[in-house]
Amino acid sequence: RTSKIAAVERQPERQRIGICAARSVMGTKMEIGYWKIRGLGAPLRMMFQYAETPVTDVQYEDEVCGSFSGAPEHHGPQATPWFGAAKERVVALNPMANLPYVIDGDTCICQSISVYAYVAEKLGLYGGIRDLELLTEIQDLRNAHIGLAYSFGRVTRTREEYETNAVAQCAETVPAAYKKFETKLERNNGAKYLLGDTPCAADFHVWEMLDQHELLAKKHDQPSPLAAFPKLTAYYDAFRAEPNLKAYFDSPDYALPVNDKALAYFH
Repeated sequence: RTSKIAAVERQPERQRIGICAARSVMGTKMEIGYWKIRGLGAPLRMMFQYAETPVTDVQYEDEVCGSFSGAPEHHGPQATPWFGAAKERVVALNPMANLPYVIDGDTCICQSISVYAYVAEKLGLYGGIRDLELLTEIQDLRNAHIGLAYSFGRVTRTREEYETNAVAQCAETVPAAYKKFETKLERNNGAKYLLGDTPCAADFHVWEMLDQHELLAKKHDQPSPLAAFPKLTAYYDAFRAEPNLKAYFDSPDYALPVNDKALAYFH
């Protein structure tokens, strides 16, 4: 028995469940697909980097009208369009076809939270029902972010509304969400992350939302939303300093826009 396996067996049950799943896909390279932005794709890219597991990362884009335009005549010569043959291929595997997705052999999972849970389990990072609870909780903040950044939700309809709503997001919506995670960390018996001393699926999604809101606050000359939350600040810093994630933070993937440049007020 190696020291690595012994260390795994001393970790919570969530990791012991996942490590068996990870072994089952040795030699099988998964494929993930998402727009060529950070958005909901960043947590997946970070999971694979953290687990040091190769993956085929298909990043869809439209060179003229942005990532979300589906008109075939608008696709530039170097673009990888989603609407058309690419989506039809995923539909053939799963009628729920959407971005992000993960394809693992004959298995295709769509819808972001389900994709995160599946990938995390395969990589030995899934924390079970508590992880799912945390993923669902942070998705509420993600949905508020989308309502702010894009006009198609009719929450933010004009540039002027965006400017007003961005300040309110930083001052009201974000602190209310952060308070829950601060309290979770306060009750964590000194654990570094949400479910232990190593990241679970939710940690990747939560960290991405923290980072996106740091960028939002900076853009609008607002104080850091993390400033009032010492536990969450330490959590944010610890994740950013993870040695296994250095390659991701040094890569072009981390430099991608947060949202679609052609359609979002904040990107």
